[in-house]
Amino acid sequence: MDRSLYRPFLVYFVLFGVLFLLHILFAMYSLELLFEVVAFIITISVFFMGPIVLLFSQNRYAVYDEILFSCLCFSPILGFGLGWAYSGMEFTKLVIVFSFVNTLVHLGYKRGFKYLWGMDRINA
Repeated sequence: MDRSLYRPFLVYFVLFGVLFLLHILFAMYSLELLFEVVAFIITISVFFMGPIVLLFSQNRYAVYDEILFSCLCFSPILGFGLGWAYSGMEFTKLVIVFSFVNTLVHLGYKRGFKYLWGMDRINA
């Protein structure tokens, strides 16, 4: 993987880490509204990881396929963690559902971005 591909992932995961720490702090101090807002932002960032990382990329049209493939690889892990959180830190069917749905969403990004943004004319 090219070095220019690391930067958008680094930015994404640093922001994700900050949000994760904020949600822990807000839960610890019983700040319910702030906790729910941050939890919502984390949920959105997990399901939209592909487009978010593409937005952070400087040459998104040249490397979109590699970025979306990497996001597809991360998506089951992030979906598992999100399902784990929403199921109350227990392994339930919800964990598998979140992981599976997030993987399908990112597979859709990988296959659909060529046609949505006209990236099909680019040989990446």
